[in-house]
Amino acid sequence: MLWARAGDALTAPDGERLDEDTRSHVRFFAYWIGNSTLLINIPDDLDDDGPEYLEDLARPGPLLGELFAVFVTDEDHDAAARWLYDRQLGRHVAAPALPAGVPAWRRALASFARDLGARTLEPELLAEVDVGGLLSGSGGSGLEFVFAVFTNSLRLEPAGGALRNEAWARRRGAEAARAWLDRSYSVNPPWARWETELV
Repeated sequence: MLWARAGDALTAPDGERLDEDTRSHVRFFAYWIGNSTLLINIPDDLDDDGPEYLEDLARPGPLLGELFAVFVTDEDHDAAARWLYDRQLGRHVAAPALPAGVPAWRRALASFARDLGARTLEPELLAEVDVGGLLSGSGGSGLEFVFAVFTNSLRLEPAGGALRNEAWARRRGAEAARAWLDRSYSVNPPWARWETELV
């Protein structure tokens, strides 16, 4: 079952959640991307906080997915920041590929980011909004909220880590983007507290 109702409340789907540290790490990574501080700790000789990247991320394309692919490979925001820094400076960096053996939830996260950035995520929901708006004017909170909902919604099989509800988590993440960008949009079913918590 993807989700269940208890009265009028949405109850958590069956399966194991990603642990709190992982969900927190992902949402902070999204927040740092969106508030333009991902590169702030990379030493450089530019006498500033590094090259700008939000405009590139706000355009439809593979960049958001590539950035998350680097991040999920090692769950390392510093490696992802270094990759983005080099890319933005025009240094040759290979497009990342997820290695064999990467856990299913990490593949799902990279796929979600890729499709969100390419504007192919749930097109019937997101066609009427500019997803690039998650990267402008929200100070990082929009992108953080979308990835928090996605990771809070994702469930794994207790043994082996296979995904139980990737399609549902993608849908809820897309609804988070739509609701953030279109305040008149009504999420259905309404948010449950566990979906939107920022851990």
